[in-house]
Amino acid sequence: MVMDYRLRGGHETCGPWFEGRCGTWDESPTESAYPGQENQTKGTGTSTLLEIVDKVIGYVLKPFCKQVAYIVHYKQNVHELNHSVELLGREKERLKHQVDEADKNLQNIEGKVTDWLWKLDEFESEFEKFKNVEGHTNSRFPHLWNRHRLGRQAKKMTMEVKHLVDEFPKSDEVAYKENVTSNVVTFV
Repeated sequence: MVMDYRLRGGHETCGPWFEGRCGTWDESPTESAYPGQENQTKGTGTSTLLEIVDKVIGYVLKPFCKQVAYIVHYKQNVHELNHSVELLGREKERLKHQVDEADKNLQNIEGKVTDWLWKLDEFESEFEKFKNVEGHTNSRFPHLWNRHRLGRQAKKMTMEVKHLVDEFPKSDEVAYKENVTSNVVTFV
């Protein structure tokens, strides 16, 4: 059998320029042209060399691809962030309506809801600062550092939005009624 050495997999952030260069080596045996012949690379050191190349690719090329992806996918990251924040704003509005309804019904608001709204307000102020950065207008070729920084920040903020959405309180967790232990009504 002859060993077939090919790159397998790929890094999802590498994009079309690095496609196939961010994977790991696949040592899968294929059919040999000579039936009955054993693997001739066994014990020759080729597998050791490929292991070294695989480690170099893992430690050098993958992180490089990740950093380049922030530059290449800058607009996509910012667009995804804007879309996620828009959806988060709708969820906030829906939750505020539920809180207002609970207040009208004299129900107490859960602490989880007030904490989530506070976290969301903090995130919105951080997002406003991100939108007002001058680097968005200068995100062309000469300003690669700004493009990298803002692309990376947009990606991280998108992850924060996903985390906030995961923590979003369910509709039955918004408010609760306080148990009344006495039937006595006091008039003032």
